[in-house]
Amino acid sequence: MALKGKIDDFGLVEIFQLISQQQRSGVLTIQSSGKKADVIFANGMISKVSPFYLSPKRDPFGDTGVKARLVTEEELQRALEIHNENLKNLEEVFLDINLLNINQIQKINNYLLVETLYDVLQWKSGDYEFNLKEIEHDKRLSTIIATEHILLDILRMIDEEPELYQKIPHFGIVFQKNPLDEKTLAGIDELTFNEKIIYRLVDGIKTTQDIIYQSVLGRYNTLKALHSLLEGHFIKKIATKKEPYLKPPIKKNCWQYVFYGIFPILIVLLMLWLRLLLSPSLSDDIASYKKVFAKTQFQKIKNALNVYFLKTGNYPVSLEDLVYAGLIKKDDLTYPGGVKYGYHLQADGGYRLEDAPL
Repeated sequence: MALKGKIDDFGLVEIFQLISQQQRSGVLTIQSSGKKADVIFANGMISKVSPFYLSPKRDPFGDTGVKARLVTEEELQRALEIHNENLKNLEEVFLDINLLNINQIQKINNYLLVETLYDVLQWKSGDYEFNLKEIEHDKRLSTIIATEHILLDILRMIDEEPELYQKIPHFGIVFQKNPLDEKTLAGIDELTFNEKIIYRLVDGIKTTQDIIYQSVLGRYNTLKALHSLLEGHFIKKIATKKEPYLKPPIKKNCWQYVFYGIFPILIVLLMLWLRLLLSPSLSDDIASYKKVFAKTQFQKIKNALNVYFLKTGNYPVSLEDLVYAGLIKKDDLTYPGGVKYGYHLQADGGYRLEDAPL
């Protein structure tokens, strides 16, 4: 039995927070527009992520190792053969045959976790499914992370990245080191750990995308370091390779957000004004308001069912159980007009919630 739903109805941030608050273990599968990712939770904390969409025909971990130049294609194929023979975890295979050490394995897993959540938390539509199950977390191979902390970090990255894209609008840009003068030579020692990693990778040949892969720091940290190195005159742009590197997502400036936020409101107000002007009575409008209210109430019940499931591991026998659990009020169980919502607990443990017409 699983907790299922639409991203459109119940946001992913809320789902992550619910799983964290209830300290649940299991696998959250998220799908959107042909993309799929598994987020593994252990006692409400995130232990690992598998982004199947990054390399649909290859193992995400192995593919990242090759792109980071930590292993060769031949070494990956050798590890996959062993993995397919004994069904051992691919990370453990790399460790057993001394192709990667624990630090490198943790670095790849952390890279996949951050990059995947950065993408997934921006998906606006799709489906999610959380399956409760016991999770065996191997502390050697991946670091368990508090869900609230990683969510705050990722949301901050999403908020700050548009500024970085102004300087680095294309992942095909090639950078070259500037000759060191007295000022920049003294500044080398003041660079952060990430900046030093990126500075070493800048060679006049690698693209921004190459540096992202080979640093294993992720898009945000790589772009931030490149931005800082540009500002400090340690490096300069020398070329742009357009293919096959894709331009980062276009971000709207603040005035565009204001416009797109206000414009729909103005349209709604205009429609309401015209409706009131042309309607001989308010009966149609009252009916419309009732429908909107009922839809909001219906979603409130669905959200309460999700919380109940995560708390108990089961859906309630009746909607009244949600009231007893303090998740909703008794008045929330009926439509405007006193008609009760239809609820049926199914044989497979799922439920059917009926939204009857007003």
